[in-house]
Amino acid sequence: MWLSETRKRMGADSVSASVCAIDDTSIEALRPANILRMPKNGEAQLILNCTDGSSILLGLVGGDTPEDLLPGEVCIRTDNACVTIKNSGAVNISGTVNITGSLTVNGASVT
Repeated sequence: MWLSETRKRMGADSVSASVCAIDDTSIEALRPANILRMPKNGEAQLILNCTDGSSILLGLVGGDTPEDLLPGEVCIRTDNACVTIKNSGAVNISGTVNITGSLTVNGASVT
C-alpha cells in the first residue's frame, strides 16, 4: 500500500536525467551531502533536470574504480591525491597532507 501511494505521488512530478560534458558555463559544483567538488572541463557528468527548471549535478560518469576497493569502502580521488576509508577502520592518504588546527593521536596532542 505504501509503495502504491508513493508511486502515485511521484507520478505528479517528472524529472529527466542526461549526460553532458562539463564546460566553463555549466553547473558550478557537485554538492552531495556537503561534499564540494568542482567538475573538470570535458568530464561526462550525470545531470538531473527538475520540473522547476533547476538542475542537479549527480556525479561523474565512468571512471576507474580502484582494484582494492571493497563494498562499503569510500575513495575520494583527484589527479594527485587519494583518501580511502577502509572497512577495517584504516584511513589511507596519498599525497601531501596539510593540517590546519590541532592534531591528536591516541589522545595525545601532536605539535
